[in-house]
Amino acid sequence: MRALAPLALVLLCLCGCSKLAVFEPESIKERLSYDERLDAPIVKSVADGASLENGRVISRKKTAIDRLEEGFSLLSIDGGYAIAADQKGGLILYDKAGKTKRFSLPEAIVSAATDGEAIVAISKTNACRVINIADSKTLFFSQQKPSLAINDKAAKPLISREQFVIPALDGKLLVVDRAQMKIAQEIVVGDEEFFGNIVFLSEYGGYVIAAIDGRALSIAPNGARRSRDIDARTLALLPSGLYLFARDGSVSRVSATLETLETNRLPYARFIAASEKGGAIWALEQSGYIVRFTDNLQTIAIYELPDDIRAPIYIGDEGAWHYDKLVRWQ
Repeated sequence: MRALAPLALVLLCLCGCSKLAVFEPESIKERLSYDERLDAPIVKSVADGASLENGRVISRKKTAIDRLEEGFSLLSIDGGYAIAADQKGGLILYDKAGKTKRFSLPEAIVSAATDGEAIVAISKTNACRVINIADSKTLFFSQQKPSLAINDKAAKPLISREQFVIPALDGKLLVVDRAQMKIAQEIVVGDEEFFGNIVFLSEYGGYVIAAIDGRALSIAPNGARRSRDIDARTLALLPSGLYLFARDGSVSRVSATLETLETNRLPYARFIAASEKGGAIWALEQSGYIVRFTDNLQTIAIYELPDDIRAPIYIGDEGAWHYDKLVRWQ
């Protein structure tokens, strides 16, 4: 029996910690009910929108898509153009009028973006491509090191007139010169074998901000870089700034160089998505709460949902879709 004591003690500690590590707000402003229901549940969610089980698309961005073909799901919406993919290498581009152009690739695409002239796509095998839309020709191809496991929050590429910034699945950014269609730079954000893909990529204040699960990198216009180890669940670029939601329940607004400007913390809160409305930050907490932050994150109000968040969600300016239900920001 004595030999079992250390194991029993470890199990007891683990069980005790798991019970403590739950977000339990001291006060609830209001218990909410759902305001609207969809005609089918969400099956896949990306930053730009969500695909429903019946093929419909919901998004805060404007698009001419009415319904996706069976087996296809939304990857991105850029300037009225939309891209959808299936699990067999099929890719469909929807233009601003809803007309389609099809592409067939050797493997499934997990991330893509377009500017109406080119499509930048990353496959599940970490093959990175630039495709000319007019003639369907591949202008650039690079097979990067395959990732052993991919986070489902794969970031989409950045496109400008001068270059493509491609978030490879092995934690690198490939900066491709658009005129020469060659790699100008390879920038390592992280090199984790499991879930080491880029999960956030955006421009903010002239800087390029990229992140993997555990590290963020800021790249200045002059090329200077600054990295920061982060224990972040979510990064969100909102109208009022760049926000970091950490696993310890802290919420911080950070500068383009990743310095903390304002912060607050709700112990054990597990924020999974956020948006902004009326100058307030609305953050969705996995246990079934919505937290409203104002006054530089110092004032909070907590709303309780009817149930926990257990299904794909999509969060927009007006509220959050959970499975097939919408809760609107107050």
